[in-house]
Amino acid sequence: MKYCLKDCTIRGVWAVVALAVLASCDSDLRELCYDHSHQGSQLNVRFDWTAVGDEAQPASMALGIFADGAQPVQTAFYGREGGVVSLLPYTYGFIGFNDDTEFLSHRGRTWEEFEIYAQPTELKNFTRMFSGTRSVPMARGTDDQQLVYEPDRLWTSAVSERRITAVGEETLTMRMRDAITEYAFTVSNVENLSYAVEVVATLSGMSGSWLPASHRGTDTHCIIPFVLTGEDTTLSGTVRTFGHCPGKGDNHASHMLTIYAEMKDGSKVYFVTDVTDAMHDTDHTNPDDGGTGHTEVPIVIDKLPLPKPITNGSGLQPDVDEWTEVFISIPMG
Repeated sequence: MKYCLKDCTIRGVWAVVALAVLASCDSDLRELCYDHSHQGSQLNVRFDWTAVGDEAQPASMALGIFADGAQPVQTAFYGREGGVVSLLPYTYGFIGFNDDTEFLSHRGRTWEEFEIYAQPTELKNFTRMFSGTRSVPMARGTDDQQLVYEPDRLWTSAVSERRITAVGEETLTMRMRDAITEYAFTVSNVENLSYAVEVVATLSGMSGSWLPASHRGTDTHCIIPFVLTGEDTTLSGTVRTFGHCPGKGDNHASHMLTIYAEMKDGSKVYFVTDVTDAMHDTDHTNPDDGGTGHTEVPIVIDKLPLPKPITNGSGLQPDVDEWTEVFISIPMG
């Protein structure tokens, strides 16, 4: 029996008990096959969390197995420790990642191309604030960027060209690394914050997917929504991402922070500010982990003039589906 699948959500993994690369299945390895009638080498898969620590406690793990010219095959393990797969001698590439996620999917036939991406969404799915009949305004220059869910916590590892030499028992150690960068935003001295019913934000120009083989985000730009919470005169929020502008250079993108607020009288207002320099000037790499790492990058914005709601019949009530854009210069702290 042959088993393969090109694309699926991470939670809907392939369940594989044993794998074998068999010349009798296809001499040029166009597909991977598994057959319980063939004995294979027992490969003990161990996920090493030393670089991440105990904060990573995924409920389940996945291991993608790649061979030249073949469809990739994937097996799943409960918990974060690993397990055993059966393989016939051949040279494989392996990618490990946690598959206990909700808003991530993956695709790619080869080890190098395999990517984990955030699923697309709409702002009206994010919060009731955007449930009106009119379209939600986006920052200028971002019309071609897809809106995606904030990615779940993700840890990945990749091993290339590992030769399984003979029937017997071997161990494969996958060193797990954090694929997520978190950006923490703080907006201080917000006017009339007590009149706000809800405040959310979007961040543009972010990587839309993750390449475990090269441990970096892709240069496909997307927009990610996230929640802002208020206390006194301060708004704050953190957004998970796959990072941005891998390698800079031609992949340079502008990063627009758009803040949306709904006031008690039903009026809606949004602010747009360019946070590109603040994000690019911040070193968010983790040298100890050799990659992005789980890092919070504070970007402080001072003063945001939310409008005071119209009360006691003083003036016309706003159209609840209308959005008012406010052009302001927000000094970066």
